[in-house]
Amino acid sequence: MKNQWILFITFFFWTIGIVAFGQSEDHEKLDNLKYFNSVIKDNVENMRYYADSMAVVNLLDQMEGITTQLDNEFDKVVLPEVGIIMDTDSDGKVEIGEEEWMQEQDWTQESPDIDDEGKMGVSKFIPFGKKINTKAKIDVGVNFWFNQNENSGLLTPEVNTGRSWFWEFGIFNQNRLGSKTSRVAVNYGLSYLINRFTFSNDVRLTSDDNNPSFINVEDLRRGPSLSVGYITLPMSFKIALDKSFAVEIGGYAGYRVYTVQEFQLRRNNEDIREHVYARHHLNNWMYGGSLNVKIKGLNLLARYNFSNIFNENDLYDLRTLMLGTSLRLL
Repeated sequence: MKNQWILFITFFFWTIGIVAFGQSEDHEKLDNLKYFNSVIKDNVENMRYYADSMAVVNLLDQMEGITTQLDNEFDKVVLPEVGIIMDTDSDGKVEIGEEEWMQEQDWTQESPDIDDEGKMGVSKFIPFGKKINTKAKIDVGVNFWFNQNENSGLLTPEVNTGRSWFWEFGIFNQNRLGSKTSRVAVNYGLSYLINRFTFSNDVRLTSDDNNPSFINVEDLRRGPSLSVGYITLPMSFKIALDKSFAVEIGGYAGYRVYTVQEFQLRRNNEDIREHVYARHHLNNWMYGGSLNVKIKGLNLLARYNFSNIFNENDLYDLRTLMLGTSLRLL
């Protein structure tokens, strides 16, 4: 579990970074004006997405023209340079401009933010001069396991669905396809997914003759569990049928980066916790299909792994079904 949280924290801070630069009061005022004007532009685009009449669309076009004029006026504003005082010699001090000083420091300028339309803008969720170009979400739910290779002679784990869960933290971009009034968008991104399976029967995953195998475990206090973590690349198409109903259909592929079995045993009046890190012929790759339905702000999702959780073998062909919900962070 400790390594699992280390992976999550590393992934989180690798995907999100905020850098702050000092500014003068005049520069800060101008940046705020530009920021709030770009927020208006972003919201105009969102309103256009839901507009159903030409009269409303025409008014939104006028608002977009006004915000463009404001941008032009802001670009004409000339601000005094912010000086940096540096000691030179006994004759005094030399003052250099902010732009020259920034170049000497070799600081990379921020990249522009891209909104859902692929245009330059500012993220309306981040109240900072530095903007990010991505949204973040967390998916949570329960796991089911389906055995595609029924064999009565094998010991097969029985998944306790109530205690088997998944969670996924991801960042993604959403870009509309077609015109400004299009209701179709494509989503793509990067995520970290954990599938945890808790078993009702007392079994343990091992290896036998280059095949995965499950054996019985004695003295267990509670059901054993198997957790598998993946770095995944999801991609989907979203169709907004109306203002309160949308459907998102897509797929994903991932690579296994984390595996652990957990056991709680009771032996000689002692409670023992075991964490076993081993591959045991688990498949490094996974892929599947996803369906997300949004109804009045509630996101319901379903995912099915088309890939076997194990490498190709003659004993087990286990596929995962995930049912849950999605929570937008940004």
